[in-house]
Amino acid sequence: MLEGDLVKLAVEVSSFALVAWLILETFSKTIPKMMDQFRQDLQREREASERGLREVADQLEKLSLILVYHDATCRGKNAETLGSTEELLRVLRGKTAKGGS
Repeated sequence: MLEGDLVKLAVEVSSFALVAWLILETFSKTIPKMMDQFRQDLQREREASERGLREVADQLEKLSLILVYHDATCRGKNAETLGSTEELLRVLRGKTAKGGS
């Protein structure tokens, strides 16, 4: 009876060892590949996000400039004669700060 139990135990241990070995062999090769793929996907997504943010910032800058020029013309200022955008902003802020509308 003791010998039969030892044989059962040996079969169970060897079966477990075989399954563990198969899992180790399978995942030791696929996990590094999956990690590399994940890194590449993450890098592509980061680049796409950064590109999208740059485009949004560029469009926002253009829209801001349009609004500044529109504001200047509504206040009776000729935006082209004021010179730079910074000069235009200074004049508009100065007029707003003095209570003008």
